[in-house]
Amino acid sequence: MKKYIITGVEGNKQIATSKAREDISFFLKDLEFSDLKIKIPKSKLKKALFSKSELLTELNKVEEEAILIFQYPLYSHFLEDAFLSKIKNKNKIKKILLLHDVESLRFYKDNRVEIDREINFFNHFDIIISHNTKMSMWLKSVGVMKPLIDLELFDYSEKTENVLSKKEDPIIFAGNLIKSKFLTKLKIDTPLKLYGINPNELEYATNISYEGAYEASKLGEHIIGGFGLVWDGDSIETCTGVTGEYMRFNNPHKISLYLAKGLPIIIWKESALSSFVVENGLGFLVDDLSSIDRILSSMTESDYEKMQTNVLKFSQKIRHGAFIKKAINESLRIILEEQEL
Repeated sequence: MKKYIITGVEGNKQIATSKAREDISFFLKDLEFSDLKIKIPKSKLKKALFSKSELLTELNKVEEEAILIFQYPLYSHFLEDAFLSKIKNKNKIKKILLLHDVESLRFYKDNRVEIDREINFFNHFDIIISHNTKMSMWLKSVGVMKPLIDLELFDYSEKTENVLSKKEDPIIFAGNLIKSKFLTKLKIDTPLKLYGINPNELEYATNISYEGAYEASKLGEHIIGGFGLVWDGDSIETCTGVTGEYMRFNNPHKISLYLAKGLPIIIWKESALSSFVVENGLGFLVDDLSSIDRILSSMTESDYEKMQTNVLKFSQKIRHGAFIKKAINESLRIILEEQEL
């Protein structure tokens, strides 16, 4: 049975969205998946004129009996509806939904109309790969009826070698900096290096340095630090707002960048991945960013080296696509068992 994966590719190479999708396509070549790429422009008109035609052309390549992975979202209801109308009645095509974001959870958690629209789309698939247990629990609570598999972490292809760091090295933060307003309020003694688009350089404390924006595929070449920070929202006291609350459910892609580069993690205590970080000894949790200096000052070199050893083991897994391969192999096992019934 032939295997395919649909990958939406956006134009801006300095954000992580396309990097996450293209990495999954890259790793799944090892499992003999053929990549069906769709260019996703920002313009709604261009999506209607060009992306739909491109999507349907790619879907025409899919054989009558096949495994088809859909990387969601394509950030267009128009394109997603076009996909469903083309594929939903082809029962011999087994459809796996791979979630990068859940839009109703991120933006419309209290909007039942938007939730129902998105969950209805999800329930047209045979299997859904969710980020983690907390996201899967939410999906079940709002009506997902299909089998759910937890990814645990996004994988991250990285060509540069890891450089062993020290706990005294600067903390690293990577992302779309305009969304990270907490950075303008952060006052800690530990040096912090920022990477990403849309900085607010004039509003940062003197120990916070902006290091530039790079293509996601080349960002790892520039990062050397002691820890990677995973935080979002407007406040340093807790993760707030739409992006901050979303951390209770999602796997931020930046955590995969940091681990791939061998950096232990500093992450919000209430985030979905906090227990994963603690259980695997990959870093430490904070309620409030102002506690970072105190925690680091009490940390011994031996403590740091233990975390770094654990991180390097996960770095190898992430760099080789271990998590997506495990999730897809589990999906294929479920599909095979259903076919044998």
